[in-house]
Amino acid sequence: MPAKGQFKEFCVHGHKRTRETVDKKSGSCKICRSIYTKRWAANNREKYLQHKRQKAKEYRRKFGNTYFRKLRVKSVYGLSEEQFDNMLVVQNNKCAICYKEFGTDYKYKETYPHVDHDHLTDKVRGLVCASCNCMLGYAYDNVSTLQNAIMYLQREES
Repeated sequence: MPAKGQFKEFCVHGHKRTRETVDKKSGSCKICRSIYTKRWAANNREKYLQHKRQKAKEYRRKFGNTYFRKLRVKSVYGLSEEQFDNMLVVQNNKCAICYKEFGTDYKYKETYPHVDHDHLTDKVRGLVCASCNCMLGYAYDNVSTLQNAIMYLQREES
């Protein structure tokens, strides 16, 4: 038995125990804990999803929707909060295509800016409204399809 304040060298599953691999609160092996959690989540899918939804609701109440939007923008597109805010300033808080002004409440999907990016290169092009984002998506970002749509609308005007 190790002396007080010292760790056993290995956990019950044979993972090397160090100060980095042991959870400070529970004293359990982080590797074993991760494996157990993933297995439990797979076997108890509904309970796991319900728990995640509850946690998300609590965090939204605590931090607000803006926090989660900016977190997603960072993780998916690699844009920092400053870069995102600079894009808003450069675009005068308006859609890059239709110039409709973005709302200040990110609670509603229609009012917040969507990050438009090239799906081949993942390069961010700008911020667009929900309608323009859908338009680009339905056209598969195909310039000739959008030009044909313009010609069609102009032909109908004549």
